[in-house]
Amino acid sequence: MTPVHGQIRLGLHLVGKNLRMIEAEKNGERLAIRTVSERILSVPFDLRAIGNEANAALFAGAINQMLDQKAIRTTTVSLALDRRMLFFKKIKLDQGLSETQVRDHVEWEIEQMLILPRNNYNIGHERLGDYGHQYNRLLIAAVRKDVINYLNEIFSHTPLTLQVVDLDILSSIRALYASENRRPDMLSALVDFNEYGIDLTLIKDGKFAESTEIPASAASATKIVDNGAEPVAHTISDALNHLMEQMDEDTVTKSLESIYLCGDQADVEVIPHLQGLQDTADIRFADPFEHFNLYLEAETDPLVKNKPEKFLATAGMVF
Repeated sequence: MTPVHGQIRLGLHLVGKNLRMIEAEKNGERLAIRTVSERILSVPFDLRAIGNEANAALFAGAINQMLDQKAIRTTTVSLALDRRMLFFKKIKLDQGLSETQVRDHVEWEIEQMLILPRNNYNIGHERLGDYGHQYNRLLIAAVRKDVINYLNEIFSHTPLTLQVVDLDILSSIRALYASENRRPDMLSALVDFNEYGIDLTLIKDGKFAESTEIPASAASATKIVDNGAEPVAHTISDALNHLMEQMDEDTVTKSLESIYLCGDQADVEVIPHLQGLQDTADIRFADPFEHFNLYLEAETDPLVKNKPEKFLATAGMVF
């Protein structure tokens, strides 16, 4: 292992039965990836797990094992949280509003989404850019306080302090555009194949624009291994076209410049079929490590080289 000279950052992504960790060293504007690891959990981390003390100990134990295995000594961590653990929504606001007016509008919007009283949630928002010269875009998110309390319970059994919790969609987008060598596309899409189905996100100028989910239980099958790549590609293309139709006329071109595949179930066989349906797009696997120095152990190197797209959301928490 090379000596440490900069700031150490630790990022986690906890979704379903997948726990992934990346340790990076930030030195000025340079970022080096030092360790990459993953672990499959025996029970999923989802809303059904919240409040279960036995599972909290299990999750903490898995984290501690990864820390010990990689000899990680940093004491703070940033976590990408599965989008299914939060409520989130994009809203449009008039430009020129004060911060107080923005907060009031966010509160009004978020209360229309909630199923429990407002004091049961932590609320946040992120600015996404403007609509021409008339509107601003915001992404607002609400996470139940018992989810945050449960996360704090997990990390109380580790040497780590939970410093940042972020939505994995935003973390994935951040990882895509972290490198100065990659400009934000006019309009691109992120297609995340995971155990729950396929998550689709449109990205406008490097920012979240729209998203939807194709659940694994949907009538339109999402598993390539069971149904072949062609029907899956048609399902994805139809969903992307529907998302683009939902976008405001002044923010969108009607074709995609890039489509990035990521997640555990991403399969190369879908690419040629999807390319035939989205012929303007450059379609490829996401690689969050492409433009950064890697100081990895020999056994970790194949993990990163063979399936880097699995670590997209995790990587976004160290950039």
